Amino acid sequence: MSAAHVRQAAPDYTHAITTLASLGREAAAWDDLSARAGSPHPFFGRHVMQAHLASGLASSDLRVVVVHGPHRLEAVLPFRRSYDICGLGRSVLLPFASPFITASAPLVAEGPDRPAILAALVEGLAAASGG
Repeated sequence: MSAAHVRQAAPDYTHAITTLASLGREAAAWDDLSARAGSPHPFFGRHVMQAHLASGLASSDLRVVVVHGPHRLEAVLPFRRSYDICGLGRSVLLPFASPFITASAPLVAEGPDRPAILAALVEGLAAASGG
């Protein structure tokens, strides 16, 4: 996978910042994650995000934080940079949204390692935001 940033978050989980186009090349892994996700919603699954890409609602360079475990993809969160809503003008990262997305929780695998996967996802967001 091509990634702008890769860092080892925990012994078994690595986060990376990639693009929607690059993640699309991992179709089977992305679909597998959707099937294993805890509290799943369809919005950050491959089919919905690829439809957003095809319709022009998302660009191929949309950034995505991903977490890989030792054997498979464990988390996905597309995001965009915006400004702090309290008017301080600071840059913040927000989950990707469109008129057709009504939930923005990340797509995260269920299981006993979920806290470690979430920790790696948070580290990925921190890296993407520059700290």
